[in-house]
Amino acid sequence: MAKGKSRKAKPLRTLPVDLSALAGQPMESIRARIQEAKATALSVFDTGAAQRYAASGKLAAPMGTHVAVSAKGVRIRHGVSARALSIRDLRVTPGLDRPTTGANRQRVTVEGKRGMEIEVPRGFIWNGTVFMRQPTGRKIAPAKAWLVAAGADPSPAAMLGDCARDVIDAEISALLRGLED
Repeated sequence: MAKGKSRKAKPLRTLPVDLSALAGQPMESIRARIQEAKATALSVFDTGAAQRYAASGKLAAPMGTHVAVSAKGVRIRHGVSARALSIRDLRVTPGLDRPTTGANRQRVTVEGKRGMEIEVPRGFIWNGTVFMRQPTGRKIAPAKAWLVAAGADPSPAAMLGDCARDVIDAEISALLRGLED
């Protein structure tokens, strides 16, 4: 019997937007403003993440939106990946193109969140990746897991969590502008 490969779905974190304040309002005006509200929410997320994190935007932290419109109301969910960013999206000093092995040894720091620069202990750059030397022996390992645990490598879900209040407020205000017009 052949075993089939099971594909794991990418974990998504969602941000539901509560539109109970709009209950009883004309649904036609709300439906007309949904696209503008989605664009506003995406813009606020991108701006907020760019201010707080070294990497942001559509390539580093894409945000998807699902809208369900019914006679009872509107449900909007924003989803982002829970997977940590690529090491190439982070600010690494010295750059990933400069090997720091052998005689070129230098201190390696990584900044994911602005102002939070973390030094990689026994770290070095080789082949465009950050590695860590083991405390004893000659073994090495990629520093990715350590960077995630230390908080230097955030996920788009953490970025959305930091910007959630601003995203929700901007989206609801865009929908309310449609009711006032």
